[in-house]
Amino acid sequence: MQIFTLVVSILNFLGIVQGAGSAIKGTGSTTRQWSCCKNSCSWPGKALVDKPVLTCDASDNLLDNYNRRDGCESGGGSYACSDLSPFAVSNDLAYGFAAVNLAASNESAWCCSCYSLTFTSGPVNGKKMVVQVTNTGSDLGEDQFNIAIPGGGEGAIRGCTKQYGGQDVWGEDFGGVAHRDDCEALPTALQAGCYWRFDWFRAADNPTINWEKVTCPEALSSTSGCRRNDDPIPGQNTPSPTPTTSAPISSGTVQPGGQCGGRTYKGPTRCVGGTVCTYVDENSYYCLADPASTRTTPTTTTSASAMPTISLPYDRCGGNGWTGPTTCKDSVVLIMPTTSFIAEIVELAASDYR
Repeated sequence: MQIFTLVVSILNFLGIVQGAGSAIKGTGSTTRQWSCCKNSCSWPGKALVDKPVLTCDASDNLLDNYNRRDGCESGGGSYACSDLSPFAVSNDLAYGFAAVNLAASNESAWCCSCYSLTFTSGPVNGKKMVVQVTNTGSDLGEDQFNIAIPGGGEGAIRGCTKQYGGQDVWGEDFGGVAHRDDCEALPTALQAGCYWRFDWFRAADNPTINWEKVTCPEALSSTSGCRRNDDPIPGQNTPSPTPTTSAPISSGTVQPGGQCGGRTYKGPTRCVGGTVCTYVDENSYYCLADPASTRTTPTTTTSASAMPTISLPYDRCGGNGWTGPTTCKDSVVLIMPTTSFIAEIVELAASDYR
C-alpha cells in the first residue's frame, strides 16, 4: 500500500511539473468578474507557495485563518479582499489579478503565477496587463483569463450581495455595471477598481489576448501575499509599456488638456480634438495629444492678449502664477499636471506630432 501511494505521489508531482513547463505562452480570451467569494488560491495546500492569497472578512478586514469557510457558502465568512482590484502602472501597462483555465496546466502550477496579457482586440489593442492568478475558473474555456474587476459581475452565486447585503448595485450577474457612473454606488473600497475598467481599460468587452508566463512583479505578490517557490522564472521579465493608439469608449466630451478619468473623477471621459485619454497617475487621466497621430497640422493654443512669441521648444508658456509669454512658435501646447501647478503648459516641437 505504501509503494502504491508513493507511485501515485510521484506521478502527481510529474504531472504538476509538466503542466507548469508546457503552459508558458499562447493565445486566449478574457472575461471579467468580481464575485466577492473566497479565491481558490486562498486555501492552503493548493500550490508550492510561501503562503496562500490573502482573504478578508465581510467588512474587508484581513483574516489570519486561511481555513475559514468561503463566505459564499452557508456559515462562511471569508471573502476576496478589495486589495485585489486592478490598477494602472502607466498608460499602457496595468497590474491586476485573475482566475484562469489553461489547457496545458493545472491549479498547482498556476496558483500565484503571473502572466503578461497583450490585448489584441478592442479599444485596448496593444496595451499590456500583468495578472497574478488568484483563482481557478472551473467554468472557463481553455486559455481563458477572467480578470477580477469590481463591478464586473458577481456571478450566479451573487457573492457580493452575500458580503455587503441586499443592495442592488452590482449590475448584471455576468457583465456587471453598464456605466462609469454606476461605480459610485459600489462600496468605497471597490470604486477605484470599477473606475479602472472605464478609464485605463476603456470599457473593453472581453478582448482577446496573447499571454505569456512572467516573473511576478513585487507590486502583485506583495499585495496578494503570495509568491511561488519557483518564481522568478529564469530569463523572463515583466513587460515595459509600449505605445498604443486606441481611443476611449465613454460618454461626454473633454477638450484637449482636460481631465477625462481617475479614481474619484465623475465627469465626461471622451476626448476630442485629436487627443486620447492618457494615464498620468491613478487619480488623473488627461486628454493629451496622441504621439502616433498622422495629422499634418498640430493643435495650437494662443493667448488672447498680445504677448511676445516664445522662440525655443520646451519653454514654459503657462500655469498658475505664470506672467510670461504664452504664444508658441512652430510648436504645440501640452498640458502636464504637476505637484507645483494645477496645469503647467509645456511646449513641444511641432515635428514631434507629424
